[in-house]
Amino acid sequence: MKKVLYSSDREFQLWKYTVSHRQLLLRNVKSPAEPTRIDLLFKDVKGLNLATILHGIRIDLQGDSSGKETYRIDSSNFSGFVLASAFAHLTDDREYNDPSGFKGLDMGL
Repeated sequence: MKKVLYSSDREFQLWKYTVSHRQLLLRNVKSPAEPTRIDLLFKDVKGLNLATILHGIRIDLQGDSSGKETYRIDSSNFSGFVLASAFAHLTDDREYNDPSGFKGLDMGL
């Protein structure tokens, strides 16, 4: 099973990983050319293989591995994966370093 969950030509950075809650946040910051910010959140992360900067991104759901989903991450400069229980994306107009707009996050993401 392979299903495209998210795709963008914007640049994403490995923004934050919170060990105690096993949450990974990838972020694209807004700019004069792009008036919105995009956050990509993976919850209950068990493993990952990612570059710190991804030029464009495509996230495919690959299937189940030991109780976790395998999310394949492809960009123009890297291919990797995240093993996690859940994935979500959010677009907002918040500033560079503002906390994530995901509701219920209390880890300063």
